Amino acid sequence: MRRARRAPHARDARRLQRAPLAVVGRWTAGSAAAACGLLAAVWVISSVLGARQTIYGLHPPFVVGDGSDVLGVLHRNLLVLALHALACVAGFIAGSSLPLQAAHREGSRAGSTNMAGASRSPSWWAPPPSR
Repeated sequence: MRRARRAPHARDARRLQRAPLAVVGRWTAGSAAAACGLLAAVWVISSVLGARQTIYGLHPPFVVGDGSDVLGVLHRNLLVLALHALACVAGFIAGSSLPLQAAHREGSRAGSTNMAGASRSPSWWAPPPSR
């Protein structure tokens, strides 16, 4: 009988239990490197584009806006809003298809989807009645 290999996340969990500081240290170093890279990119872009000096004459409690201000904010943030909407749709599609994929897997291939919670069907999904 063939022995199934352990899932990669089980190996990571054992490594975390053996040496938690080493694992968390690697995660922290990777996060710090990513943050420094992003800050460096912002610094380079701001250096290339130059500074714009604008004096705002706001008085507390600031200025009351109107409809054109709302449209301006929406216009400036439209790309972020669209990307967020696409990410939400992709997450919904992935979450709803995982239980369907797990139902067709057997043996060691089903292990990772079962560990991810895909073996439990969502409450809105009911399989067709068997005849």
